[in-house]
Amino acid sequence: MSVEEVRPSAAHDRRAIADLVECGADLTLERPFRHFLTAPNRRSAAIIARQISEAGYDTSSVPSAAMDAWIVVAERLAIVDDTAVRLARSFMELIASRHAGAAYDRWDAELTDDDGDVELGALPWLDAAGRRADGTGCRPPSRSPTSPPSARPTPSASTR
Repeated sequence: MSVEEVRPSAAHDRRAIADLVECGADLTLERPFRHFLTAPNRRSAAIIARQISEAGYDTSSVPSAAMDAWIVVAERLAIVDDTAVRLARSFMELIASRHAGAAYDRWDAELTDDDGDVELGALPWLDAAGRRADGTGCRPPSRSPTSPPSARPTPSASTR
């Protein structure tokens, strides 16, 4: 699948934020807020990561196991609401647009210990096309080499 085939939209963003709330998130609290971009090669990934880190994000980049590209992961603590998501998406899309072959892929946000009791199995999530997947559940995010080493497995909502 190419990066161009699936693009999360504002509707996906609103659904992911609603999923966080449905799962018990207090949107007035800061939480890990991650963004994923693709780059065509290591050099582009390094430049993108540097530009994003200059805006206060922790960044990392790794080769993609699924496609001939590099994945840039950017994370920082933030209050995740409609405005924050819209601004972050605009920033990430702008950075990606300045690099041939790069694209903003998606974002995700985790529940925190301060959100209170979270029951795994309570939150529906979206698949890559923005459709609800079978079953429900405050799903633990998938951990992969693209996840920052400091990330811990906690429930999350995602535009993917």
